[in-house]
Amino acid sequence: MLLSPDEPENPLSGIINPGDSVVIKPNFCTVANYPLPVTHPSVLVPIVDYAVKAGASKITLAEGPIDYRHGLLIFRRPYANIKDLVSFLRAKYPSVEISFKDTNFDRFRWIILGEHSELRRYKPEKLYRPGFKKVTEDVFYYARDVRGFSPEGYRIGCYAIAQTFLDCDCFISVPKLKTHEVTGITIALKNMMGLNRSWMGDVLRDRVKEFPREWEESLHTRDVPHFGILEGEIEDVLNSPQAARFLNFENDVLWRSLADLNKIVLYADGEGRLHPEPQRRLLIVVDGIVGGEGEGPTSVSPKASGVIVAGHDPVGVDGVCLRVMGWNPDVIRLVTNCSHVEDHPVGRMVSLEESLVGQEPDSEVFGGFYLPPRTYSDDVIAPYSVRG
Repeated sequence: MLLSPDEPENPLSGIINPGDSVVIKPNFCTVANYPLPVTHPSVLVPIVDYAVKAGASKITLAEGPIDYRHGLLIFRRPYANIKDLVSFLRAKYPSVEISFKDTNFDRFRWIILGEHSELRRYKPEKLYRPGFKKVTEDVFYYARDVRGFSPEGYRIGCYAIAQTFLDCDCFISVPKLKTHEVTGITIALKNMMGLNRSWMGDVLRDRVKEFPREWEESLHTRDVPHFGILEGEIEDVLNSPQAARFLNFENDVLWRSLADLNKIVLYADGEGRLHPEPQRRLLIVVDGIVGGEGEGPTSVSPKASGVIVAGHDPVGVDGVCLRVMGWNPDVIRLVTNCSHVEDHPVGRMVSLEESLVGQEPDSEVFGGFYLPPRTYSDDVIAPYSVRG
C-alpha cells in the first residue's frame, strides 16, 4: 500500500505486538555520492516512534554495508551519524532497549538452503561473484560461525546471515527507491542483500595462510553469487555479443540469490532452520522522498518523488515502486521471477489495484519517469523497454 493520511493512528499496531523485538534495516550501502543512494536517517525516526507506541520492548537498527570499510565511515558524522541518532532515541524512550548493530561485525550463522535454494539448477563451480571470480575460490566460505561450523567452501544456497536479523519477532526493511545496473532496481527485494556479512577478516585471519594468496580479497567482499553459466566457460560469454544483456537485463543468477535471502528472512528461525510457515512478521517501508535515477546503485541522480511506499510483500512493494517510477513491472525480471518462486514463496505480483491504499502510483505527482541505468536503456534491452 501507499501510506495515506487517512490511515489508523498507528499503522504498526497490527504488525508489532507488545513485548516484541524489532529489527529495522535501512539501506546504508556506501558513503559514495552520499546521501543520494541511501535511506535518509530521518525516515527511521517515525518508524521507531510507531514501533514504541505499538509496544516493542527492543528495537535494533541494523545494517552491514556492501564493503565493511564504508561501514566504518557511514555510521559516523558527517554521514548517517547513527550513534547520535540512537542516543536521541534512547533519551526519548528510556524504557525501551534501543541499539545499533553493524552486522558486518555481528555473530553470524551459516544457512545452507541446498535444494530449497533457487540456485539449485547451477553447479557451484559455475557461479561467480562480482569481478567474475568463482565463489568456489573464496576464502569467505571457510569462516566458522557462532556454532563453530564452517561449510569449508561454497555450497549451493550458502549464506552467512548476521544473527541479529534472525533474533527478532518483526523485521522492518527500509530500502531506498532507486535504480540498479544489474537488477534494474534495488528496493524491497534487493535490500535483503545486506543480511549476508561482507567481512570475514575478524574470524578468518588465523586461516588465511591455508589458501592461495589471491583469495585474500574475498575476506572483505559479500560473496553472494551474482553471475553464472550452466555450461561452458564464463570468458566465452563475456566475449560474446550477448554479454551486455547477460550481465544485466537477462541475468539469471542475482535474482535467485535475492530470492534465497528473502526466503531466509521470512522462513528461517533463530537457529537458521527453514520452516514451511513464516517465522517473523515483515514490513517494508520505502524511502522514496528523494529517489535515485540513472546509474544506480551508487551513482544515482536525485529524483524528487515525495513518496513513502509500504507493504508486507516485497514483490508487491517493488511492483508498486516500479509504477511510481513509470516502469513496466512485467519487464523487470527480478520482480517477475521472484513472483513465481514456489518453494517458500517470497511474494506475488497480484493485481496491484486490489491491494492499494492511497495515491495511485502512476500519478505524475511522484515526478514522472525515472531514467534507467545505461544497462537498461532501450537500445540495450530492445525489443523490450522499461517504460510503463
